[in-house]
Amino acid sequence: MPSSLSQPSSYGCDKCPHHLEGREFFVGNSLTGADIQMSFVGDMAKVFEKLGPYPNLSAWVSRMHARPAFQRSIEKGGAYRFAK
Repeated sequence: MPSSLSQPSSYGCDKCPHHLEGREFFVGNSLTGADIQMSFVGDMAKVFEKLGPYPNLSAWVSRMHARPAFQRSIEKGGAYRFAK
């Protein structure tokens, strides 16, 4: 892994937990484009096993993957290789 990817700030993870404290989504009380945009950050942090120190982000990734729309996309399009 490139050394630049070994630091949490490379993923944006150092800021994410603060946005997720006490809420299920990044903006407001429902899914928004911000959650869709940040899903790649969460997925990459999971792939590179960087979620350990970020339980709020880890829980959010799990919630995103559990969403019915995400599950339907997997059924229709096949496995998402970054969604471990």
